[in-house]
Amino acid sequence: MDFSRKDRILLSEEINLIRDYIALERIWLGECSFILDFQVKGETTNVTIPPLTIYTLIENAFKHGIRKCENRGWITIHLVVKKDKILLKIRNSVEQYSIPGECPSDTHAGLGIEAVRKLLDVSYKKGYYLNARPIGGVYAVDLIIGRIAA
Repeated sequence: MDFSRKDRILLSEEINLIRDYIALERIWLGECSFILDFQVKGETTNVTIPPLTIYTLIENAFKHGIRKCENRGWITIHLVVKKDKILLKIRNSVEQYSIPGECPSDTHAGLGIEAVRKLLDVSYKKGYYLNARPIGGVYAVDLIIGRIAA
């Protein structure tokens, strides 16, 4: 199904897309090439979001982090759905460079983050918080979406 042509999809459908994507990454990178901690808590079947919102953030974590870590990569994805909020925390390893403050995510992650920010602006106006930043050898993304609707 082509979710990108819809205004909103069920969060459970987005999670299924993410699971499929991670399975493909395991094939591409090899089963032992990264460590994954993927947790989903809360009810996801009655919540809708713009398609590919969370997926894009996770794809960025692989593209700019895990794929460049040469079998030492790790990624943590914690998604919590509360009564009126979606909380997402993504942390992934990035290769360290000799120049402080530089990492692979500094140069290329901006396009994906900005695309997600535009989706969120249209759907939630000011009802969300998105922060993406490098912290040493880790790239951190925090997303809070408030006033979610079914």
